[in-house]
Amino acid sequence: QKNGLQQLLDKAQAMTEYSLEKAHGEVENFRKRWGAYYTRMRMLWMTKMDTEADECINWGAGRAAAIALMPLPLADVGPLIANEAYMIYKLGAVYGYAINKAIFTILAGVTGGSIAGKIAASFLPFLKVPIAAGITYGVGKAAKAYFESGMSLKPEELRNMFLEAEREAKETNWKEKTQEDL
Repeated sequence: QKNGLQQLLDKAQAMTEYSLEKAHGEVENFRKRWGAYYTRMRMLWMTKMDTEADECINWGAGRAAAIALMPLPLADVGPLIANEAYMIYKLGAVYGYAINKAIFTILAGVTGGSIAGKIAASFLPFLKVPIAAGITYGVGKAAKAYFESGMSLKPEELRNMFLEAEREAKETNWKEKTQEDL
């Protein structure tokens, strides 16, 4: 036989179990809705970052092509290096990273031929534009890959990204692209 208190406790427990069961269903539904929303928002965010990064890279390469139009040998090397540094800074900002000397050093080490290529191209007026734009494009693509990886790519992987992007850039007519952007 149950007394009044026992009946009250049994009823309270039954109500609690029922409420928990209902809440569990609602919590699961909320998790599903949140998961779908978060997945969609993350996809939009990643697409936006990718687009912004590509715009930064194309802007930097186009700007390098314009800088390389300077007819004086070596006069464009400093501005081209500054252009790459600014592009890397902008790419870091797209991915939410504060850029410091260590990151510049890593990316400069990977693209080792960048400065040497600019100096050599400075004495070859007919090759300055495609070399400057191609190197900058390669540096940008390597930096983008580096930031996308959470700054975890190894130097050899970065170097391969740079070389692949530099080959891709050779197929672009930078003089024409620069004139279209102006």
